Formats: sequence, structure tokens, C-alpha cells
Amino acid sequence: MLDENQMDGLIETLPPQNANPLVNQTTANLEARGYRAAATKEEADLAVELVYLRAVFSDYYCYYWSDWYYWGYPGYYYYYPYSCSSAAWRSGMVVTNVIDLASAGPPVPTPSMTNEYLRGVWFSGVYGVESDTSTVLTDRAVEGIDQAFDQSPYFTAIP
Repeated sequence: MLDENQMDGLIETLPPQNANPLVNQTTANLEARGYRAAATKEEADLAVELVYLRAVFSDYYCYYWSDWYYWGYPGYYYYYPYSCSSAAWRSGMVVTNVIDLASAGPPVPTPSMTNEYLRGVWFSGVYGVESDTSTVLTDRAVEGIDQAFDQSPYFTAIP
């Protein structure tokens, strides 16, 4: 696990042209379900967190005599040349986390717990939103946010 000093340069924010549609769509879905924005942080009963996670993966693979599945190709010498290839791919995900701020209180007493806790109310993960163009990224994420709310009809404000 990385500490704060090691995270420098790894954390970035989405540009406003990508972030604003995601925030606006989440806000619209919450308001359609009876929630309203609090005037101040102190008056808020819920905290809504939107996070965009991006990961870059890479791998390489080589075919040579010590691979258990390599027995040579017809007409080629067994040991040389070793052929290696590499691949890289990206993955992206939009996470929406809703936390009940009104339920903050002391934890159930155990020897290892000394902090207060917050109760999670709702979580959604929209996978597969990473794209080479920011328009496609935003469109996929907005569609995923709508789908997450559609799949959670129970997530509504108490009248």
C-alpha cells in the first residue's frame, strides 16, 4: 500500500468538461428520488462521493524452449530466436459512494476500534468507461450512472 508521499503524481482530477456531466447526472438522479442539496456541510445528512479510477496494465510473454507449451515451430531452430511480445491496456471505473452522515456515532465497543464510524448507504461501480476520447468516456459514465440508479429503485429519500 502506498503512503501519501508515494501517491504524489498518481492522483489527478478529471477535467471539468468530463467531471461536470458526471456530477450533474448524479445530482439529477438524486433530486429525482427526493433528495435535495444541503445549504451547508453542517446541515448535510448524506455525503456523496464520485471517484474515477483508472488503471494501466501491462504484460509480456515470450516463447522459448523452457516454456512447457513450446515445442518449436516446424522449420525453426529450437533455441533461437526467442520471440517476446508485450501488451498494455487501460481500465476505468466510476464509483459513487453515498454515506449517511446523520448516523455518525461511537462504534460498537471493541478493543481495536477507537474511531467513529460512518454507515454506507449506497454504492455503485460503473466499469468499462475508459476510452481514448473524453466524449466517449463521459457518455459511457453518464449512461452507467443512470443505469445504476435504475437498478436501485429502493434508494429514495424518506418523504
